[in-house]
Amino acid sequence: MFAVVFPIPIVVSVSPVLLRDVASASDLYGGGEKVSTFVGLDNYCPGGGTARLSKRDRGGSCCLGVVQVPVMHPGGLAPGALVLDPPWSSG
Repeated sequence: MFAVVFPIPIVVSVSPVLLRDVASASDLYGGGEKVSTFVGLDNYCPGGGTARLSKRDRGGSCCLGVVQVPVMHPGGLAPGALVLDPPWSSG
């Protein structure tokens, strides 16, 4: 059960990040069959250090981290805390 809930979803979500669809051999009209090729972390490199990421984009990410994370963590932990130690229990 642990393998179904934890490692398999991680592998399924990480594996597409390491692949890129590229055209294999082209025919007379420039087409070609798309093939998934392993590129490692090259999918991360173009967005990491280029000028394509504006200040607005980085600001939105920082705002998400500063505002959303503190809101979502208690919202996700509170139901679990209530289930594990309900205040109405007499124990």
